[in-house]
Amino acid sequence: MTKIMCTPYSDRDAWELGATFYKGTLFLEEHDLKGKDKFGSDDRSKLMTYWGYKFENLCTVSAPPTSISLGDPCLEQRKLDPVNTNIQFCSVFRTALGKHDLVLGAEVDCLTREVRQGEPPQNAYAELKTNRVIQDDRQQTSFEKFKLMKVWAQSYLAGIPKVIFGFRTDHGEISHLQHFETAEFPRLVRGKPGMWDPNRCLSFADQVLSFIRSHATVDDRETVYTVRYVPPSSSQSGRSGGRGGRGGRGGWSNGGDRNANGDPTASQGGVIEILAPTPGRSQAFIPSTWTPPPLAPQPPPST
Repeated sequence: MTKIMCTPYSDRDAWELGATFYKGTLFLEEHDLKGKDKFGSDDRSKLMTYWGYKFENLCTVSAPPTSISLGDPCLEQRKLDPVNTNIQFCSVFRTALGKHDLVLGAEVDCLTREVRQGEPPQNAYAELKTNRVIQDDRQQTSFEKFKLMKVWAQSYLAGIPKVIFGFRTDHGEISHLQHFETAEFPRLVRGKPGMWDPNRCLSFADQVLSFIRSHATVDDRETVYTVRYVPPSSSQSGRSGGRGGRGGRGGWSNGGDRNANGDPTASQGGVIEILAPTPGRSQAFIPSTWTPPPLAPQPPPST
């Protein structure tokens, strides 16, 4: 959901989802893009990703801080423990976006305090982030325009109220910490030229979910649609047809325009494509007026 929400302002970042409609519920799963390393495209990017994970290691302990003294061995052990990117704490929660009820899973970095009895646990959740020390107005603008938007989108739907930034040098050394409330991010950018609007992010995501749901019509747990955002540089390259070769595209522009039939258009920026499984072929683009037929029944296995 974070990537969908940020698309109007990060329209160069491609993404792909798998979508299944089953028993009245639309299930979405993010796909890893081929050729894209989530840890970074080069050694420097991977090093900075490592710094981010190491920052999380150093900021967290396995017990409430009130139960740990300054001489506790676990405090020193944090400096020696290797970074393990497979360790996660995930929270499952229910929220609403426009006319859609959502059940989402989100990774949570830490709690800042113990949860009081009867209190929603997310009240104590916090997100940990790193960023290069800001030294001039250009870097401040970039931080507010891109970093704050993505962190806000990531934290807002999950109900994470606090974000702790560690500002680092070019050598990976933490210069200082700064605490933010998630709710204050939109106020920090409000009225500034070229900045993001949280209402547009939420409205865009709501409309994209409606668009996906209008095409994912086969109620079958084995039927998986592919939903992908194609950035402007790719969508304007004249590419037509997909795996399976069927032409046509149910698209969405980052401007949010619609044609005379009420379907999203591709007049500006990138487009969102929906591909569906069809009998006897792989996947094909769905024209805006085409509803995919159900999959042909599979023969029983031979004995």
